[in-house]
Amino acid sequence: MHAPTASPVQQRLWPGTATSRVPFWAYTDAHLYQHELDKIFYGAHWCYVGLEIEIPNTGDYKLSHVGERQVLMVRDRVAPKDRATDNGIRVVENRCAHRGVRFCQTQHGNARSFVCPYHQWTYKLNGDLAGLPFKDGVKDGDAVNGGMPEGFDVKDHGLTKLRVAVLHGLVFATFSEETEPLEDYLGPNVMPWINRIFKADDGSARKLTLLGYNRQRIPGNWKLMMENIKDPYHPGLLHTWFVTFGLWRADQKSRMVLDEHGRHAVMISRRNEGAAAASAAVTENVTSFKADMTLHDDRLLDVAPEAWWTIDDPANPGTSITPTVTMITLFPSLIIQQQVNSLSTRHIVPRGEGEFDFVWTHFGFLEDTPEMTQRRLRQANLFGPAGFVSADDGEVIEFSQDGFKQAKSGSTLCELGGTGTGGAEHMVTETLIRSMYAYWRKVMAQGNGVMSFVPDSPEAMLLHYRINQFNAAYADALDSKRFDEWPMFFTEDGRYTLQARENHERKLPLALMDLESRAMMKDRVYGITQTIYHGPYYTRHVVGHATVADCAEGVIYASASYAIFRTKPGGTGAGVSEVMSVGRYIDSLFQTAQGLKLQSRRCVYDSETVLNCVIYPV
Repeated sequence: MHAPTASPVQQRLWPGTATSRVPFWAYTDAHLYQHELDKIFYGAHWCYVGLEIEIPNTGDYKLSHVGERQVLMVRDRVAPKDRATDNGIRVVENRCAHRGVRFCQTQHGNARSFVCPYHQWTYKLNGDLAGLPFKDGVKDGDAVNGGMPEGFDVKDHGLTKLRVAVLHGLVFATFSEETEPLEDYLGPNVMPWINRIFKADDGSARKLTLLGYNRQRIPGNWKLMMENIKDPYHPGLLHTWFVTFGLWRADQKSRMVLDEHGRHAVMISRRNEGAAAASAAVTENVTSFKADMTLHDDRLLDVAPEAWWTIDDPANPGTSITPTVTMITLFPSLIIQQQVNSLSTRHIVPRGEGEFDFVWTHFGFLEDTPEMTQRRLRQANLFGPAGFVSADDGEVIEFSQDGFKQAKSGSTLCELGGTGTGGAEHMVTETLIRSMYAYWRKVMAQGNGVMSFVPDSPEAMLLHYRINQFNAAYADALDSKRFDEWPMFFTEDGRYTLQARENHERKLPLALMDLESRAMMKDRVYGITQTIYHGPYYTRHVVGHATVADCAEGVIYASASYAIFRTKPGGTGAGVSEVMSVGRYIDSLFQTAQGLKLQSRRCVYDSETVLNCVIYPV
């Protein structure tokens, strides 16, 4: 007899026994990626699907993902007598049991039931099959034609149902019946840090408010983002804002907490106050440090300490600590961010061995004052696909993936601080990344309405002409990278907002960029040209003819559609042009002595997902 042929995954050999050298094929091998989906995302692990607040009412649903499989998080009907023990949250796969159709096409909504459009099989909110056309056939006289065979039972043909666990409003799901209880899965080391954000003093879940979503597609292996958030080596080197304004720096009191398996982690730190506090040892040879950098509008760093930041130190009973940053990575798909007053979940959705979607859901608390809500929204300019800080991450992950594909026999080097792994105090090091890889290897080794304004007068025609010329000049400045001119298209207190249509239409306040003054725009220009590390690219704006909706009290209300094409020299795309963004400008303008100026420009983009990062204004 011949020995069975080893699968492509089984043929892969890890170089040695240590996890400090990660072979490039761990990020690029398509067979390994499929194995990861089966063993991790569809195996005995809890995967994040959303926040309970996203589906507050019976029938509310949200599309989400577990691995590449699309699921529906839905609020089911619950009898009054069962509400004390059943929150009604269900997670079912968005795939008809009949012909496999992805029956739900909208990100959010409310439904009494789910109906597949192909053959109209109807499902209850909990995924049970409620009925189907012609189940008992069609009568033709005394005969019955068609129909399901004898023994067909609707109870056997519902949607795929996942096990669900809800922790303080965080919703997790798993395809496996063998997955341990959620709190055991998270472990006692990590739980206190989740409780710190989401658990009220009386033990109940804190009431959250939904601020909105940002979505980006990053051309890198999904594990790279898990690794990035476990890597405290890079923040004070890559991110200018972190090291310059003391948000994360090597001289800070910091800590890394791991669960006993090394799969989950909490990166914890406390902010330093200002650039002057940095010692020479911390900033020497750190090219991202800008000693003379100041803000034109310092509201971007208007940080207000919150009572819940202080926690009894789990590692040192009897003492308390007040972190300003906690980055919680819950393997395999969730990052919970607290960066000063900015709060979000970041959901990793793999799209292949070399690409993943990153879904940001920003939230606050029901008890927040309007000032605190605005502070959270303002600080969202720092974090997200266009963030002064986190745009860097998406860029370097793309460049890493490009490098891995160049030399498939190579490996990464993770040995700063030694080759051991474990939690650490003070300046935590890159070695902690290896804890995730140790766990990953273990898992992979197991088994095989605005009215139109018609230009009916010479004055109206002239106004349209001026607005169109204004938009052309605006586009030319951006396409020519004359970014210093960009703020001057606005009044001194003008506002620039770049927002997903999803948030705009649902009246959720979160924006990708939300700059509240010309001074804030100048800070953004400084970030584009001096602090945000990114690969160069060229843009070409195509702006449609302006429509003037109204003119009232000196304010001109107008809109125009736009499309932006992007060309990135070098890299994987090597000069191939792509559609970067499509949407519309919603403007209010003033006529000034210097010509038209924008009082506000809201750019509402149609794309659900941003192509990696947004560096330049739209």
